[in-house]
Amino acid sequence: MKRHLSVLSSLFLSFSLFGQTSVFHLNMGSHNETSDPLNYLFLPDHNTMRALVKQMADSIIAKNAKWNMQVDANFIRGTLKNDTAASNPNDILQWADDQANIEVDPHNHFNASSNPYNFADLAHLLDSCGFSGKRKNVGGFLWDSTDWTTSNDHWNKYAAGLKGNTFPSYTWTPTVIWGAGSTPPHTNDIDDLGLWRPAGATSKAQFKTHNPNGNITVIGHGCNWVIFDTTSNPQWIVNDIKAHLDYFASQSVTNNTFYVGTIMMDFRDFTSANYINKVMTVINGLAPYGSSGTGQISWQTLTEKYNTWMAAHSNVTDYFELECSNVALGVEEANNSSDGISISPNPASSTVSVIASADALISTKQSHIINAFGQEVKMQNLATGRNEINVSDLSNGIYFLRIGTFAKKIVIQK
Repeated sequence: MKRHLSVLSSLFLSFSLFGQTSVFHLNMGSHNETSDPLNYLFLPDHNTMRALVKQMADSIIAKNAKWNMQVDANFIRGTLKNDTAASNPNDILQWADDQANIEVDPHNHFNASSNPYNFADLAHLLDSCGFSGKRKNVGGFLWDSTDWTTSNDHWNKYAAGLKGNTFPSYTWTPTVIWGAGSTPPHTNDIDDLGLWRPAGATSKAQFKTHNPNGNITVIGHGCNWVIFDTTSNPQWIVNDIKAHLDYFASQSVTNNTFYVGTIMMDFRDFTSANYINKVMTVINGLAPYGSSGTGQISWQTLTEKYNTWMAAHSNVTDYFELECSNVALGVEEANNSSDGISISPNPASSTVSVIASADALISTKQSHIINAFGQEVKMQNLATGRNEINVSDLSNGIYFLRIGTFAKKIVIQK
Protein backbone atom coordinates (compact mmCIF):
# COMPACT_ATOMS: atom_id res chain seq x y z
CA MET A 1 0.00 0.00 0.00
CA LYS A 2 1.39 3.34 -1.01
CA ARG A 3 2.14 5.84 1.71
CA HIS A 4 3.18 9.48 1.54
CA LEU A 5 5.77 9.69 4.28
CA SER A 6 5.71 13.46 4.49
CA VAL A 7 1.93 13.39 5.08
CA LEU A 8 2.24 10.69 7.71
CA SER A 9 5.04 12.54 9.45
CA SER A 10 2.92 15.66 9.72
CA LEU A 11 -0.01 13.60 10.92
CA PHE A 12 1.95 12.02 13.72
CA LEU A 13 3.53 15.35 14.65
CA SER A 14 0.13 17.02 14.82
CA PHE A 15 -1.28 14.15 16.88
CA SER A 16 1.62 14.28 19.33
CA LEU A 17 0.77 17.90 20.08
CA PHE A 18 -2.41 16.91 21.88
CA GLY A 19 -1.82 13.36 23.00
CA GLN A 20 -3.10 11.28 20.08
CA THR A 21 -0.81 8.53 18.94
CA SER A 22 -2.52 7.26 15.78
CA VAL A 23 -4.93 8.05 13.00
CA PHE A 24 -7.73 5.68 13.91
CA HIS A 25 -9.16 4.76 17.35
CA LEU A 26 -10.70 1.33 16.78
CA ASN A 27 -12.45 -1.33 18.86
CA MET A 28 -14.38 -4.53 18.45
CA GLY A 29 -18.01 -4.41 19.56
CA SER A 30 -20.74 -6.99 20.08
CA HIS A 31 -24.42 -7.23 20.93
CA ASN A 32 -26.67 -9.96 22.13
CA GLU A 33 -30.43 -9.70 21.80
CA THR A 34 -33.56 -10.87 23.59
CA SER A 35 -34.36 -12.65 20.30
CA ASP A 36 -31.17 -14.75 20.34
CA PRO A 37 -31.80 -18.45 19.65
CA LEU A 38 -30.08 -19.48 22.89
CA ASN A 39 -32.01 -19.05 26.14
CA TYR A 40 -29.35 -17.69 28.49
CA LEU A 41 -31.49 -18.39 31.57
CA PHE A 42 -31.22 -22.09 30.68
CA LEU A 43 -27.99 -23.47 32.17
CA PRO A 44 -26.80 -25.54 29.16
CA ASP A 45 -27.39 -22.62 26.76
CA HIS A 46 -25.67 -20.18 29.09
CA ASN A 47 -22.68 -22.48 29.47
CA THR A 48 -22.43 -22.82 25.70
CA MET A 49 -22.26 -19.06 25.23
CA ARG A 50 -20.05 -18.59 28.28
CA ALA A 51 -17.41 -20.85 26.74
CA LEU A 52 -17.63 -19.08 23.38
CA VAL A 53 -17.38 -15.63 25.00
CA LYS A 54 -14.32 -16.76 26.94
CA GLN A 55 -12.74 -18.12 23.77
CA MET A 56 -13.45 -14.89 21.89
CA ALA A 57 -12.11 -12.81 24.79
CA ASP A 58 -8.90 -14.84 25.03
CA SER A 59 -8.37 -14.50 21.27
CA ILE A 60 -8.90 -10.73 21.28
CA ILE A 61 -6.65 -10.26 24.31
CA ALA A 62 -3.90 -12.34 22.68
CA LYS A 63 -3.93 -9.96 19.70
CA ASN A 64 -3.95 -6.88 21.97
CA ALA A 65 -7.17 -5.64 20.41
CA LYS A 66 -9.98 -4.03 22.45
CA TRP A 67 -13.60 -5.15 22.82
CA ASN A 68 -16.77 -3.47 24.10
CA MET A 69 -19.03 -6.40 24.97
CA GLN A 70 -22.55 -4.97 25.05
CA VAL A 71 -25.05 -7.30 26.68
CA ASP A 72 -28.81 -7.23 27.18
CA ALA A 73 -30.95 -8.27 30.14
CA ASN A 74 -31.22 -11.95 29.23
CA PHE A 75 -27.48 -12.60 29.23
CA ILE A 76 -26.95 -10.55 32.40
CA ARG A 77 -29.78 -12.37 34.16
CA GLY A 78 -28.45 -15.69 32.91
CA THR A 79 -25.05 -14.83 34.36
CA LEU A 80 -26.60 -13.90 37.70
CA LYS A 81 -28.56 -17.15 37.78
CA ASN A 82 -26.15 -19.67 36.27
CA ASP A 83 -22.79 -18.12 37.07
CA THR A 84 -23.78 -16.88 40.56
CA ALA A 85 -22.51 -13.47 39.48
CA ALA A 86 -23.75 -11.69 42.62
CA SER A 87 -21.22 -13.59 44.75
CA ASN A 88 -18.76 -14.97 42.19
CA PRO A 89 -15.94 -12.53 41.27
CA ASN A 90 -15.05 -14.80 38.33
CA ASP A 91 -18.42 -14.81 36.60
CA ILE A 92 -17.99 -14.30 32.86
CA LEU A 93 -19.13 -10.66 32.86
CA GLN A 94 -17.03 -9.47 35.77
CA TRP A 95 -14.07 -11.52 34.58
CA ALA A 96 -14.31 -9.95 31.13
CA ASP A 97 -14.71 -6.41 32.46
CA ASP A 98 -11.70 -6.86 34.71
CA GLN A 99 -9.51 -7.50 31.64
CA ALA A 100 -7.62 -4.46 30.38
CA ASN A 101 -8.72 -5.21 26.81
CA ILE A 102 -12.47 -5.52 27.47
CA GLU A 103 -15.27 -3.47 28.94
CA VAL A 104 -18.86 -4.60 29.36
CA ASP A 105 -21.68 -2.17 28.55
CA PRO A 106 -25.48 -2.45 28.65
CA HIS A 107 -27.35 -2.94 25.37
CA ASN A 108 -31.13 -2.76 25.32
CA HIS A 109 -34.33 -2.72 23.27
CA PHE A 110 -37.16 -1.79 25.60
CA ASN A 111 -40.46 -3.54 24.90
CA ALA A 112 -43.34 -3.26 27.33
CA SER A 113 -44.47 -6.85 26.75
CA SER A 114 -41.28 -8.81 26.12
CA ASN A 115 -38.49 -6.77 27.72
CA PRO A 116 -39.53 -4.45 30.56
CA TYR A 117 -35.96 -3.31 31.25
CA ASN A 118 -34.42 -0.03 30.18
CA PHE A 119 -30.74 0.97 30.21
CA ALA A 120 -30.86 2.00 33.86
CA ASP A 121 -32.22 -1.42 34.79
CA LEU A 122 -29.38 -3.09 32.92
CA ALA A 123 -26.80 -0.90 34.62
CA HIS A 124 -28.33 -1.95 37.95
CA LEU A 125 -28.16 -5.63 36.95
CA LEU A 126 -24.51 -5.18 35.99
CA ASP A 127 -23.86 -3.59 39.40
CA SER A 128 -25.30 -6.77 40.90
CA CYS A 129 -22.60 -8.67 38.99
CA GLY A 130 -19.93 -6.64 40.80
CA PHE A 131 -19.53 -3.62 38.53
CA SER A 132 -20.16 -1.01 41.27
CA GLY A 133 -21.43 1.74 38.98
CA LYS A 134 -18.33 2.01 36.81
CA ARG A 135 -19.97 1.64 33.41
CA LYS A 136 -20.98 4.86 31.65
CA ASN A 137 -21.55 3.78 28.01
CA VAL A 138 -24.92 3.31 26.31
CA GLY A 139 -24.49 0.42 23.88
CA GLY A 140 -26.81 1.31 21.00
CA PHE A 141 -29.65 3.84 20.87
CA LEU A 142 -32.14 5.52 18.56
CA TRP A 143 -30.90 8.98 17.70
CA ASP A 144 -34.41 10.02 16.61
CA SER A 145 -35.60 9.68 20.18
CA THR A 146 -38.99 11.24 19.53
CA ASP A 147 -39.91 7.76 18.32
CA TRP A 148 -39.06 6.00 21.57
CA THR A 149 -41.94 4.23 23.32
CA THR A 150 -41.57 5.90 26.71
CA SER A 151 -40.32 9.38 27.44
CA ASN A 152 -37.69 8.36 29.98
CA ASP A 153 -35.90 6.36 27.29
CA HIS A 154 -35.02 9.48 25.31
CA TRP A 155 -31.22 9.72 24.99
CA ASN A 156 -31.44 13.50 25.40
CA LYS A 157 -32.71 12.97 28.95
CA TYR A 158 -29.92 10.61 30.00
CA ALA A 159 -27.75 13.45 31.28
CA ALA A 160 -30.34 14.23 33.94
CA GLY A 161 -30.33 10.59 35.04
CA LEU A 162 -32.46 7.72 33.72
CA LYS A 163 -34.69 5.98 36.26
CA GLY A 164 -35.20 2.26 35.93
CA ASN A 165 -38.48 0.83 34.67
CA THR A 166 -38.15 -2.41 36.62
CA PHE A 167 -36.01 -0.86 39.37
CA PRO A 168 -37.49 2.68 39.66
CA SER A 169 -35.44 3.52 42.74
CA TYR A 170 -32.24 3.21 40.68
CA THR A 171 -30.99 6.11 38.53
CA TRP A 172 -28.23 5.79 35.95
CA THR A 173 -26.39 8.72 34.36
CA PRO A 174 -24.27 7.66 31.38
CA THR A 175 -21.59 9.76 29.73
CA VAL A 176 -21.29 8.22 26.27
CA ILE A 177 -23.93 7.15 23.76
CA TRP A 178 -22.70 4.85 21.01
CA GLY A 179 -24.44 3.18 18.05
CA ALA A 180 -26.72 5.86 16.57
CA GLY A 181 -29.51 3.91 14.89
CA SER A 182 -32.86 5.12 13.60
CA THR A 183 -36.32 3.72 14.12
CA PRO A 184 -36.53 0.21 12.59
CA PRO A 185 -36.03 -0.81 9.84
CA HIS A 186 -32.97 1.43 10.34
CA THR A 187 -33.11 3.32 7.06
CA ASN A 188 -31.62 6.54 8.41
CA ASP A 189 -28.82 5.44 10.73
CA ILE A 190 -25.96 7.83 11.38
CA ASP A 191 -22.67 6.13 10.49
CA ASP A 192 -19.98 8.46 11.73
CA LEU A 193 -16.24 8.55 12.38
CA GLY A 194 -16.26 11.33 14.95
CA LEU A 195 -17.16 12.51 18.43
CA TRP A 196 -19.48 15.34 19.50
CA ARG A 197 -22.26 16.41 21.86
CA PRO A 198 -25.59 16.35 20.00
CA ALA A 199 -27.94 19.32 20.19
CA GLY A 200 -31.24 17.43 19.91
CA ALA A 201 -33.32 14.72 18.29
CA THR A 202 -35.93 16.48 16.20
CA SER A 203 -33.89 16.17 12.99
CA LYS A 204 -30.70 14.60 11.72
CA ALA A 205 -29.16 18.04 11.28
CA GLN A 206 -29.94 18.89 14.90
CA PHE A 207 -28.54 15.62 16.17
CA LYS A 208 -25.30 16.19 14.26
CA THR A 209 -24.99 19.77 15.57
CA HIS A 210 -22.50 20.08 18.42
CA ASN A 211 -23.88 21.44 21.67
CA PRO A 212 -21.00 22.82 23.78
CA ASN A 213 -23.19 22.77 26.89
CA GLY A 214 -24.32 19.18 26.44
CA ASN A 215 -23.42 16.47 28.94
CA ILE A 216 -23.84 13.50 26.60
CA THR A 217 -21.12 12.61 24.08
CA VAL A 218 -21.71 10.61 20.91
CA ILE A 219 -18.87 8.35 19.84
CA GLY A 220 -19.32 7.27 16.22
CA HIS A 221 -19.49 3.60 15.36
CA GLY A 222 -17.77 3.95 12.00
CA CYS A 223 -18.81 2.65 8.61
CA ASN A 224 -20.82 -0.56 9.12
CA TRP A 225 -17.95 -2.98 9.53
CA VAL A 226 -19.96 -6.03 10.62
CA ILE A 227 -18.79 -9.65 10.72
CA PHE A 228 -21.84 -11.87 10.11
CA ASP A 229 -21.97 -15.65 10.33
CA THR A 230 -22.80 -15.50 6.61
CA THR A 231 -19.71 -13.41 5.80
CA SER A 232 -17.81 -15.67 3.42
CA ASN A 233 -14.70 -13.51 3.24
CA PRO A 234 -14.17 -10.97 6.04
CA GLN A 235 -11.07 -9.68 4.25
CA TRP A 236 -13.32 -7.00 2.74
CA ILE A 237 -13.41 -5.30 6.16
CA VAL A 238 -9.61 -5.22 6.31
CA ASN A 239 -9.47 -3.80 2.80
CA ASP A 240 -12.10 -1.19 3.56
CA ILE A 241 -10.41 -0.02 6.76
CA LYS A 242 -7.09 0.14 4.90
CA ALA A 243 -8.80 2.35 2.31
CA HIS A 244 -10.05 4.57 5.12
CA LEU A 245 -6.53 4.79 6.56
CA ASP A 246 -5.36 6.02 3.16
CA TYR A 247 -8.14 8.59 3.19
CA PHE A 248 -7.26 9.75 6.70
CA ALA A 249 -3.61 10.13 5.69
CA SER A 250 -4.61 12.29 2.72
CA GLN A 251 -6.55 14.80 4.82
CA SER A 252 -5.30 17.90 6.55
CA VAL A 253 -5.14 17.58 10.33
CA THR A 254 -6.25 19.94 13.07
CA ASN A 255 -6.10 19.54 16.84
CA ASN A 256 -9.69 18.28 16.70
CA THR A 257 -9.06 15.46 14.22
CA PHE A 258 -10.21 12.28 15.96
CA TYR A 259 -11.23 9.29 13.83
CA VAL A 260 -13.14 6.53 15.63
CA GLY A 261 -14.80 3.28 14.57
CA THR A 262 -16.02 -0.14 15.68
CA ILE A 263 -16.02 -3.59 14.07
CA MET A 264 -19.22 -5.33 15.12
CA MET A 265 -20.01 -8.94 16.06
CA ASP A 266 -23.19 -10.58 17.35
CA PHE A 267 -23.48 -13.24 20.04
CA ARG A 268 -25.92 -15.25 17.92
CA ASP A 269 -23.14 -15.76 15.38
CA PHE A 270 -20.61 -17.02 17.93
CA THR A 271 -22.05 -20.54 17.63
CA SER A 272 -21.37 -20.67 13.88
CA ALA A 273 -18.46 -22.78 12.69
CA ASN A 274 -15.27 -20.80 12.09
CA TYR A 275 -16.81 -17.54 13.31
CA ILE A 276 -13.92 -16.77 15.67
CA ASN A 277 -11.54 -17.49 12.79
CA LYS A 278 -13.37 -14.86 10.74
CA VAL A 279 -12.94 -12.34 13.53
CA MET A 280 -9.25 -13.20 13.80
CA THR A 281 -8.87 -12.78 10.03
CA VAL A 282 -9.90 -9.16 10.43
CA ILE A 283 -7.80 -8.46 13.54
CA ASN A 284 -4.73 -10.19 12.04
CA GLY A 285 -5.22 -8.32 8.78
CA LEU A 286 -5.09 -5.01 10.64
CA ALA A 287 -2.04 -5.94 12.73
CA PRO A 288 0.47 -4.23 10.38
CA TYR A 289 -1.24 -0.92 11.16
CA GLY A 290 -1.28 -1.30 14.94
CA SER A 291 1.16 -0.28 17.64
CA SER A 292 3.80 -2.77 16.52
CA GLY A 293 3.46 -1.67 12.89
CA THR A 294 2.80 1.73 11.35
CA GLY A 295 0.90 2.96 14.42
CA GLN A 296 -2.04 4.17 12.34
CA ILE A 297 -4.52 2.13 14.41
CA SER A 298 -4.86 2.48 18.16
CA TRP A 299 -7.08 -0.19 19.74
CA GLN A 300 -9.16 1.57 22.41
CA THR A 301 -12.36 0.81 24.28
CA LEU A 302 -15.12 3.41 24.24
CA THR A 303 -14.09 4.70 27.65
CA GLU A 304 -10.47 4.99 26.52
CA LYS A 305 -11.55 6.92 23.41
CA TYR A 306 -13.59 9.29 25.54
CA ASN A 307 -10.79 9.77 28.08
CA THR A 308 -8.21 10.35 25.32
CA TRP A 309 -10.39 13.05 23.80
CA MET A 310 -11.25 14.72 27.10
CA ALA A 311 -7.63 14.80 28.26
CA ALA A 312 -6.73 16.91 25.24
CA HIS A 313 -9.86 19.05 24.89
CA SER A 314 -10.77 21.26 27.84
CA ASN A 315 -12.57 23.64 25.46
CA VAL A 316 -16.20 22.50 25.30
CA THR A 317 -16.57 23.94 21.80
CA ASP A 318 -14.19 21.30 20.40
CA TYR A 319 -15.66 18.40 18.42
CA PHE A 320 -15.01 16.25 15.35
CA GLU A 321 -17.76 14.97 13.06
CA LEU A 322 -17.41 13.07 9.77
CA GLU A 323 -20.19 10.94 8.34
CA CYS A 324 -19.04 7.87 6.43
CA SER A 325 -21.09 8.80 3.37
CA ASN A 326 -18.84 11.87 3.01
CA VAL A 327 -15.67 9.78 2.76
CA ALA A 328 -14.50 9.24 -0.83
CA LEU A 329 -12.36 6.10 -1.04
CA GLY A 330 -11.35 6.39 -4.68
CA VAL A 331 -12.17 4.84 -8.05
CA GLU A 332 -10.65 1.43 -7.36
CA GLU A 333 -12.80 0.91 -4.26
CA ALA A 334 -15.90 2.08 -6.05
CA ASN A 335 -15.73 0.45 -9.46
CA ASN A 336 -13.25 -2.37 -9.91
CA SER A 337 -13.33 -5.97 -8.74
CA SER A 338 -11.32 -9.12 -9.39
CA ASP A 339 -14.50 -11.16 -8.89
CA GLY A 340 -15.85 -10.43 -12.37
CA ILE A 341 -18.27 -7.87 -10.93
CA SER A 342 -18.03 -4.10 -10.97
CA ILE A 343 -20.40 -1.45 -9.67
CA SER A 344 -20.79 2.24 -10.39
CA PRO A 345 -21.34 4.96 -9.43
CA ASN A 346 -20.39 4.76 -5.78
CA PRO A 347 -21.73 6.84 -4.05
CA ALA A 348 -25.03 6.48 -5.92
CA SER A 349 -28.20 8.52 -5.72
CA SER A 350 -30.79 6.79 -7.91
CA THR A 351 -29.30 3.88 -9.87
CA VAL A 352 -26.42 1.47 -9.42
CA SER A 353 -24.96 -0.21 -12.50
CA VAL A 354 -23.71 -3.75 -11.94
CA ILE A 355 -21.59 -5.36 -14.64
CA ALA A 356 -21.27 -9.11 -14.08
CA SER A 357 -19.30 -11.67 -16.07
CA ALA A 358 -20.78 -15.05 -16.94
CA ASP A 359 -18.32 -16.75 -14.58
CA ALA A 360 -19.42 -14.51 -11.71
CA LEU A 361 -23.03 -15.64 -12.13
CA ILE A 362 -22.42 -19.39 -12.31
CA SER A 363 -23.50 -20.03 -8.71
CA THR A 364 -26.20 -17.35 -8.46
CA LYS A 365 -28.10 -14.92 -10.62
CA GLN A 366 -29.42 -12.76 -7.82
CA SER A 367 -28.17 -9.58 -6.17
CA HIS A 368 -29.09 -8.65 -2.62
CA ILE A 369 -28.76 -5.23 -1.00
CA ILE A 370 -28.31 -5.54 2.76
CA ASN A 371 -28.40 -2.80 5.38
CA ALA A 372 -26.01 -2.59 8.31
CA PHE A 373 -28.23 -4.79 10.48
CA GLY A 374 -28.14 -7.69 8.03
CA GLN A 375 -31.64 -7.01 6.73
CA GLU A 376 -32.29 -7.46 3.01
CA VAL A 377 -33.84 -4.29 1.61
CA LYS A 378 -33.75 -5.15 -2.10
CA MET A 379 -33.29 -8.22 -4.32
CA GLN A 380 -32.93 -8.29 -8.10
CA ASN A 381 -32.17 -10.97 -10.67
CA LEU A 382 -29.05 -10.40 -12.75
CA ALA A 383 -28.02 -11.18 -16.31
CA THR A 384 -24.55 -11.34 -17.78
CA GLY A 385 -23.39 -7.86 -18.68
CA ARG A 386 -24.81 -4.57 -17.46
CA ASN A 387 -27.67 -4.49 -14.94
CA GLU A 388 -29.36 -1.40 -13.52
CA ILE A 389 -30.59 -1.49 -9.90
CA ASN A 390 -32.95 1.26 -8.79
CA VAL A 391 -31.90 2.53 -5.35
CA SER A 392 -33.89 5.77 -5.35
CA ASP A 393 -36.17 4.38 -2.64
CA LEU A 394 -33.28 3.77 -0.22
CA SER A 395 -32.32 6.36 2.38
CA ASN A 396 -28.86 7.87 2.56
CA GLY A 397 -26.36 5.55 4.19
CA ILE A 398 -24.08 2.59 3.69
CA TYR A 399 -25.32 -0.76 2.37
CA PHE A 400 -23.78 -3.98 1.10
CA LEU A 401 -24.32 -5.46 -2.34
CA ARG A 402 -24.03 -9.25 -2.19
CA ILE A 403 -23.84 -11.55 -5.20
CA GLY A 404 -22.95 -15.07 -4.10
CA THR A 405 -19.70 -14.78 -2.16
CA PHE A 406 -19.03 -11.30 -3.56
CA ALA A 407 -19.77 -8.41 -1.20
CA LYS A 408 -19.20 -4.73 -1.87
CA LYS A 409 -20.05 -1.69 0.21
CA ILE A 410 -22.18 0.87 -1.60
CA VAL A 411 -23.00 4.37 -0.41
CA ILE A 412 -26.40 5.93 -1.10
CA GLN A 413 -26.04 9.71 -1.08
CA LYS A 414 -28.70 12.04 -2.52
